[in-house]
Amino acid sequence: MRKIFTLLLLFCCVLTFFNKGYAQNRTALQSLIDECNSKLQYAEEGTNDGQYLIGSKDELKNSVKDATDLLLNNTASENDLENGVVSLFKSYTKFTKQRFGIVNPDYSDNYWQISGDPASWKHYNTHDPSIIFAEGWWYSFSTDAAWGYTSKGIPVKRSRDLVNWEAKGWAFNGYPTEAINWGKQIRAGNVMNGIWAPYIMKTENEYRLYYCAVFESGDAAIILATSNQIEGPWVQKGVVHSTLSGSEFNAIDPTVSVDSEGKHWMIYGSWHQGIAYIELDPATGLKKTGSTPKRISRNRVGSGWSNATEAPEIIYHPGLKKYYLFLAQGDLGTVYHTRVARADHPTGPWLDYSGNSIDYTSKKDIYPLLAYPYQFKNHPGWQGIAHSAAITDGNDFYLVNQGRPTILPTMMVMHVRKIYWTADGWPVLSPERYTNPGIMPKITESDIPGTWERIKQEEWKSGGIAVDVPSAGTSDYTYICPSQLITFNETGEISTGEKWALSNDTLLITSGNTTIKYFLDWEWDWENHCPTLIYTGLSKEGRAIWGKKVTQKSHSNIIMNGNFDADLKYWTISKYGGNFDVNVASSGINGNTLSVKCTQPSQNYWDQQISWLFPVPKAARYRVSFKAKASKDNISANFEIQDQATIIPVIRTGFTVGTTEKTYEFITNDIVQACGIYTMNIQYGNMEAGSQLWINDIALEDITDQWTGNYITNGNFSDRLNGWKITTSSNSSIALKEESSAFLNFYQKITSNEWNTSGITWNVHLYEGFNYVFQFTGQSDNNMKASPRLLKSSAEIKSFDPVEIASSETKYKFVIPEIQQGGTYSMQLNFGLSGNETSADISNLSLIACKDGNCDETSIKKITNNVINNKVNVYPNPTTSYIYLSSEEEMLNVVIYNLNGSICKKTNISGVNNIINVDDIPAGTYILKVVTQNSESQQVIIIIRK
Repeated sequence: MRKIFTLLLLFCCVLTFFNKGYAQNRTALQSLIDECNSKLQYAEEGTNDGQYLIGSKDELKNSVKDATDLLLNNTASENDLENGVVSLFKSYTKFTKQRFGIVNPDYSDNYWQISGDPASWKHYNTHDPSIIFAEGWWYSFSTDAAWGYTSKGIPVKRSRDLVNWEAKGWAFNGYPTEAINWGKQIRAGNVMNGIWAPYIMKTENEYRLYYCAVFESGDAAIILATSNQIEGPWVQKGVVHSTLSGSEFNAIDPTVSVDSEGKHWMIYGSWHQGIAYIELDPATGLKKTGSTPKRISRNRVGSGWSNATEAPEIIYHPGLKKYYLFLAQGDLGTVYHTRVARADHPTGPWLDYSGNSIDYTSKKDIYPLLAYPYQFKNHPGWQGIAHSAAITDGNDFYLVNQGRPTILPTMMVMHVRKIYWTADGWPVLSPERYTNPGIMPKITESDIPGTWERIKQEEWKSGGIAVDVPSAGTSDYTYICPSQLITFNETGEISTGEKWALSNDTLLITSGNTTIKYFLDWEWDWENHCPTLIYTGLSKEGRAIWGKKVTQKSHSNIIMNGNFDADLKYWTISKYGGNFDVNVASSGINGNTLSVKCTQPSQNYWDQQISWLFPVPKAARYRVSFKAKASKDNISANFEIQDQATIIPVIRTGFTVGTTEKTYEFITNDIVQACGIYTMNIQYGNMEAGSQLWINDIALEDITDQWTGNYITNGNFSDRLNGWKITTSSNSSIALKEESSAFLNFYQKITSNEWNTSGITWNVHLYEGFNYVFQFTGQSDNNMKASPRLLKSSAEIKSFDPVEIASSETKYKFVIPEIQQGGTYSMQLNFGLSGNETSADISNLSLIACKDGNCDETSIKKITNNVINNKVNVYPNPTTSYIYLSSEEEMLNVVIYNLNGSICKKTNISGVNNIINVDDIPAGTYILKVVTQNSESQQVIIIIRK
């Protein structure tokens, strides 16, 4: 009887196990069907960017129908449902790739504002990732390290496309008891450091999650937990392998590879004597009885040297019939980077680029080198490009790892890069992170000429051995590989003396007798927020070489009075301590110059500062430049840009000024969210007594080119409702029309006759002397009315009569009179009606500045500005702008330069009273040169706005 009861209990457990998997597959399939239907609802076919290939929607609809039929089939097996998920996911992925163009990922490269909110982490705080495809998603499991937050228990994230990620909490609720108890059994008082470097895999119907319990003593254990569902709950199965402090190998950083005979091999190791492997029992996932560690590669011979190789990851390429071992090497805080070797079997022998075993007997670095700390222009750069997960979707391969922004290297951002395979079977990586590009133009010879940025990885090395680098935490990033500008000419020559040619989709670059083939492709330029061409390949030494074409862009300078020609207009001077004289002088650097004299220093550098407020869109990055000099050498000052509300900086750095005039330039972190108003501060409170500081020609450029002159940074709701204050009455509701996506329309419903009780509010910073045009598009199903309102504090500055929103999409426009006092204002859009229940869709809210006029597109207004030092202010576009030039002489040529000296516009004209359209030039301060028959003259100019 006891045996029968035991068998029944076992049968029930097995049945429960399979029922859970069965239900999970049904849930996964339904979720994927819903997402496909959501895509289909808003997808538009056509040939323009953002549209989908004609016929692609019907193809996906057929796949959804097949999946729906399968879901309704009560006789479908668990295996049928699982295959249905995989099949529909392939159709879904194919459909996303049939979209014309590349979608801007709209991600910031830091996460200051959301570091304390784990639900918002997405791809942030990802260290040592392991990736698996499961239940219609890509899942990431990673080390429980986090910036700005205490994390315990393996963060879990998921994505449909390897681009957009969502946080799913933690695999464990804190440190598992089994792990803590193991440490205590080894030695009394053993303190656990964390759970490091998990590895996730699936065997038949069981998910296996290997993780490393690491202790302050140096003891470590690789432990196994299992589940029949990818999101758990997880059952602890015990220690797979362990090591004590000082052991030959270190039991962390596991990866598991299954050979052609079905044997399971765990490869692991970090820092100690190198990388080793053991055999596992395929049935249990635990170490096979009698298996002992065997070395694959070494870090050390005796105590003579260390290359700090760690974090192995293995993937098999069936087409090449090779196993590839990706390894991390170098100091985590500085030069952490990725290398690769290959073999015919998971146990080796593993060979490098030269065909030698990586179990070296003398100090030597492994090649190929795939990714190294790097910096493209217009970005602070990345370090810590290592500890990888290698994955394939059946067609393409990808490498996933952490990247640490050099401006704050304790942050950890997930990087996904597409892998390309050379003719001789080695992987190379895309220079840019993966964004799932859609249908892009065919690359032709005419696409190649122009300016490119090139990065030669590890170019600073000497004699094949890594040179000494600064210690972790230093601000001297001399080990980062910067990009160099090179020019590809139409003649097939390169400015470096090399030659180029295009062969199909391969770029051939020849230097002397050596020709290297590079893969050419389209990707998103994360540094400049636009599509671009990239190339990638290996040098003859096995070092990665990356290139990307530079897109010619005019970055928007949003400083209206950066040369102080209008004294301190638009600027705020703050004085909280010390004794300083701040004014604008006519000498110091050139023209009107900000002058700061210190009689008595203040206690803190931020006690004395000059500030400028401005709105920012999400993921924007800024380059700030200015000229400065001082009456003495080594005068200290500080620069920062921070969120006005939270005082969280996107850049905060000190700089030293001397008696020689110098141009200073800083590149900020990205803005994480569209949060409204930021403040830019130059701080000098700790200046030396008796010293004087001069500053001029301040430029604040949006190098992502997202600044369009719109003072509402989230008017299309692409960042959901972030930054907006929502007010509703008891009988109204306001929400996004499609909350589950970044759908751009705004939806609200109301049954109230009252005004100012239901609406949306957005803070803006406005400047005195400017008019503003507020616009939005709307569509109502039953005579909804809307009314804008502008307030300063609680005082109403301007309200507008309600407009009735039409039944078809219509654009509405309101002109705000000239602002008499600059500062922070609240703009509202309130809703109401005179009776029936109704609703409206609202989107594309914008607030554009103009000057000295009613901003009516049917009229022309003129503004006269004297050109001082050849400079002219072009006020915020995109409203139509002109420059009116008056001269007694016949003009021959007009050239407009930006403050960096680049030509923005050049035109030939003749006669007097000429009008030049400058609507294509971003807002900012420019240098105007007019060449006449007799001289280069400084003219009086008039800006005309339609």
